[in-house]
Amino acid sequence: MRSRYLLEHEVSERREWGLSGSLRYKAQPDSAHGPSFSLRHEYGNAPAASGLDRLLSDSLTDALKEDHAQTAAVSSRWTLKGEWGFALLDDATGIPYASLSASGAKRDLTFGWRLLSNPSGLKSNLDIKAIRREQDDNKSRHSVGAQWKLNW
Repeated sequence: MRSRYLLEHEVSERREWGLSGSLRYKAQPDSAHGPSFSLRHEYGNAPAASGLDRLLSDSLTDALKEDHAQTAAVSSRWTLKGEWGFALLDDATGIPYASLSASGAKRDLTFGWRLLSNPSGLKSNLDIKAIRREQDDNKSRHSVGAQWKLNW
């Protein structure tokens, strides 16, 4: 379970909050290898996406355009995700994944590939994904993105 609440904003009328819960099954909990499945439910008016997910979603562009004095409507989102990690050369791990997310009239289908580096040295994570967003008005949008993280 996770929750979030915007404590203070430069515009005092701005209110954001959210709750989320998830169930996850991982065949090898101490490793990135093997199958993993998760089901997540998010509820609230604050965008839960961050990083690459936030950049590829409509919520960031909507947030930049919106009047900061308004509070976003409460919404609910379900996300089902499956991935399978396997060993590559030099102790790296490749993780192909797919997810389906639905919220009201919007549905997102995501396919991606994450590459994790050798955990004994610098930790590196490369995530490449493609997203198809469908809406009830028969409009589809497509996006592709990449994110690279380096931890030392």
